[in-house]
Amino acid sequence: MNHYQETFQTKTLVLKKCLYLISSSVFNFYTKKFDDYIQTSHKKENVKWHEKKAIMACKYMEKVMKTLNIKSCLIKSVSYKTLLNSIGWEADLIIGVENKVDFYSHAWVESSIINLGKPSTQMKIIRKVH
Repeated sequence: MNHYQETFQTKTLVLKKCLYLISSSVFNFYTKKFDDYIQTSHKKENVKWHEKKAIMACKYMEKVMKTLNIKSCLIKSVSYKTLLNSIGWEADLIIGVENKVDFYSHAWVESSIINLGKPSTQMKIIRKVH
């Protein structure tokens, strides 16, 4: 198998995984209780994907969510956390709030390799799911 075929197969695998995880995250968002929803995560794989490949998978997922016009930070964050856990990486789902002039809430993911959706301002963390 040449490099082009291997790269194409990797990208196809990542895209399939992203589409599956996003669709299950959206479905679960509308069918589960909040606490059950944010606890949703696939079992962490014993074999960890290489860091570069894991970051590529997160960037693919970001592009797919943008294409599907998914704007909910909670749906995005659960999808990212589930993706990272399913490819062997630890990730924390964090929910924070800010109550200055207006109330604002946000969800993001932090891991040792990438932070996804982290806000630019300091927020009070109200929930951290490992």
